[in-house]
Amino acid sequence: MNKQDTYYTYTKYSGADKEVHLPEQVDGLFMNVIGAKAFLSCKTVEKLWLPDSVREIGDWAFAHMKNLKEITLPAETIAFGKQVFMGCEQLTRVHVVVKHREDGDKDKESPDEAKAWKCSLYEGMEYFLATMFCNFENEELMNLRMLQTEEGQKKWLEKYNQVLCEYLAEDDAVRFVPAFIGWFDVEDLDEQKKRYVNQVKCKKLEIALQRLLYDAEMNETTQRLLQNYVEKREKYMLDLLKDRGREYGNDIRYYKLWNTLGGLKNDQARILLEANDWADTEIKAYLLNIQLQKDEETDFFGELFENL
Repeated sequence: MNKQDTYYTYTKYSGADKEVHLPEQVDGLFMNVIGAKAFLSCKTVEKLWLPDSVREIGDWAFAHMKNLKEITLPAETIAFGKQVFMGCEQLTRVHVVVKHREDGDKDKESPDEAKAWKCSLYEGMEYFLATMFCNFENEELMNLRMLQTEEGQKKWLEKYNQVLCEYLAEDDAVRFVPAFIGWFDVEDLDEQKKRYVNQVKCKKLEIALQRLLYDAEMNETTQRLLQNYVEKREKYMLDLLKDRGREYGNDIRYYKLWNTLGGLKNDQARILLEANDWADTEIKAYLLNIQLQKDEETDFFGELFENL
């Protein structure tokens, strides 16, 4: 760490812990800055808590933390550097914390400040924040202080819906950057691009499902756009639900959501039953019930046509 006149800059993590809580003060000075590349390529940390005093996070501070799943930040205006969360492939939750007031501060509050202490985050907000930081950083959405009030959260979600729809409408290959490893021919480049596009298609589908599942402050236009997006991507939906490593693969709400949108046909339920031998009993029972229902419908209509 590098000592400044009035604050500390945290410059480098060198431990091997799975959970890390950074202190608010060091030698009596507040930790205001997380330096550039402070946790770059750290492979051990899965959960990270930053103190309420942090107001600046440097370039690539958490980039390529392959196992980082959750991070907690203060609900304040923080100056974020470039690609802070680049390559954080497992980051699914970004928690923000609104500080609790001291009793002695009650008389000093403005009406907006008083309202902030009573505010709780909308369900799913931690997932939306992680999605934004990892996939489409937006300066307005990165102002976490907005989340201190209910009105601020509504404005944040309105902007999130707009940016999300723009992201889904992008060409899937628009952000592709080839990896140059020695000499390669055009076929290698084409294969790289193909894999990248498939990954982006799955990621976009995941994000659309996430927003549909946590639908606070979502208008009908956005809802219908996301529903249409999901309905047209059956192949990738199967890939997502067969992925054991992700939360949604073992969350029955995603299966129910897809079924509501017209998915989960007989053969798809059978494929998921065969692939998800690790799934819990509730999911297996749900899939088996769908398969049996579809089989009964098929038998009924088959007999009907045979008798015509």
